[in-house]
Amino acid sequence: MSSHPSLRSRFCARRQCPESEFEARFFRLALYRHAVPFAGILRLFWPGFFHLDTEFIGWIGQSKDMDDVWAEIDKLEFRNRTNRGWLRSGLRMRLNHDRVLNLAEEHLPEALAGEDPAVSGEQRHS
Repeated sequence: MSSHPSLRSRFCARRQCPESEFEARFFRLALYRHAVPFAGILRLFWPGFFHLDTEFIGWIGQSKDMDDVWAEIDKLEFRNRTNRGWLRSGLRMRLNHDRVLNLAEEHLPEALAGEDPAVSGEQRHS
């Protein structure tokens, strides 16, 4: 297991918040801007609406470098394609992948020093 700090710990240290607030803060910052005012309403009437997004944030919170983030984004894009609804796809009431990448790049290195970039994120975590 790597001793490098995760996205969760780097994000919370930089933003001076407890790690228990990571998902909520990251979620708000990574949503499409037009979706932010509607997120609370959607959660009120459809509690599981953002399940894919919050699950994704939990997974990337464990990321140690951008390779890990890219692997999770690929998985999320597949899930978004298989869970197409007019709110998620048409109105884009979901995470903005560009915002996710920008937030991750602010806090994580491209690849971990001393590790082979050809080794996948899953292999590093096992």
